[in-house]
Amino acid sequence: MAAWCDAVSPGAPLAAAFTDGPLFAFVAGAALRLAWASSGKSPSRLAAPAVILAAAVLTSTVVELHQLQRVSPRDPILPELWQYLATDYWTAPSAYPVLNLAFRWLAWLGLAICAERIVADSPVRERLAGAWLGAGVVAAILTGTHTIAILLRSAEPSAVLVHLLSEARISVLQPDVNAAGSHFALFLLPAVVLALRGAGRSRLWPTIVVALVGLAFLAARSRAAIGAVILVAVVAWVVRQAASGGLRRALLVAIPVALVLLAAVFVMTGRSNVPASTALQYRHEMTVVALRAIERYPMFGVGLGDYARTTRRLYDDGVPLLQRAAPDGENAHNNLLQIAVELGLPAAAAFLWLVLPAAAIGLGRRQVSAECLGMSLGLAAFLASALLGHPLLVPQVGVALFLALGLTAGLDPARQRSGLARDLGLVGVVFYLTSLVWRLA
Repeated sequence: MAAWCDAVSPGAPLAAAFTDGPLFAFVAGAALRLAWASSGKSPSRLAAPAVILAAAVLTSTVVELHQLQRVSPRDPILPELWQYLATDYWTAPSAYPVLNLAFRWLAWLGLAICAERIVADSPVRERLAGAWLGAGVVAAILTGTHTIAILLRSAEPSAVLVHLLSEARISVLQPDVNAAGSHFALFLLPAVVLALRGAGRSRLWPTIVVALVGLAFLAARSRAAIGAVILVAVVAWVVRQAASGGLRRALLVAIPVALVLLAAVFVMTGRSNVPASTALQYRHEMTVVALRAIERYPMFGVGLGDYARTTRRLYDDGVPLLQRAAPDGENAHNNLLQIAVELGLPAAAAFLWLVLPAAAIGLGRRQVSAECLGMSLGLAAFLASALLGHPLLVPQVGVALFLALGLTAGLDPARQRSGLARDLGLVGVVFYLTSLVWRLA
């Protein structure tokens, strides 16, 4: 529904609403049902970092709303907030965007924890990876039908087809085609692993998924996503070859193959994307600005959703491309830096604690199921691509990431409860709640 709404009315809040509505409903229902269950409670590896990140989001939101109240102290903000949550939240999110972002982040974190618990306690959890691939196929088919619709509406379909194949960047999921590449990476690598490691008829479905999702993935022409998939796949293969004593031979094969594939990526995207030198300079300047913001606001950040508004004041002659292309501010094009700038370094560390262990399963372990390996590699490719983009700014893609995170953590056979992690989570929550004493002063 979200993809269809975005295709019919690009830029409208409908896609976000159709994403958030079912998301909130699922998390609320799943949390109640899991809390009610008295048995089968598997340990959650995601809970401790998730509660720290949730505390960072909540306190940042409280501080920002407090600052808004100080702007007009005679006008109580609570009745206006209630009116906004009751009506305008779904139709006019620009009034209080921080609330939409905060609720979305909290729901994402709840989604990951609930999915982890549900998958871990499921007697058929290995089959859930196949269902996950089905979600990727639906998105890929939507991209295909969107492409066919473009051809049918055109006066010269042959010329348009040549244009689409040579230089167009296509995605029906969201206007951010780089985010589309990151999104499809979550499905492509699991499908590849299951197609390679399956047996007999079990390979058929993943092979179909590789073909359909692979086409949609390439249609987005995201250099960051394609490069991330190549890098993660090569590193995972080399690590597994090294474990059996074939490191030198693996490197002799992997390095030239990776270089050839990366060269093919630049050839394929030469006409559709901006020159690589320009893209790298743009990201370098945005990194410089982000690091300046972190230096000024290291502990609690500039506030959720306030990245562009705050960092544009940090421009100088050292970022000429940004001054020309985005004088009113720009996002970081690096999701980790964006989190660090908006919520502070402790929150960024909690985010890494949340996602890296699950993403590292496929790169560091041998005794793991094909389903868990594939999901982990897809997660690793997404995170690697997010270092050159900001896919989490797209609600649909954020849901996919945190659902994949919960699925991967639930499939992990080495998941166990840690007293130290629980204590660190408690300390983190107390730290953020206590910080309100001086942040609101």
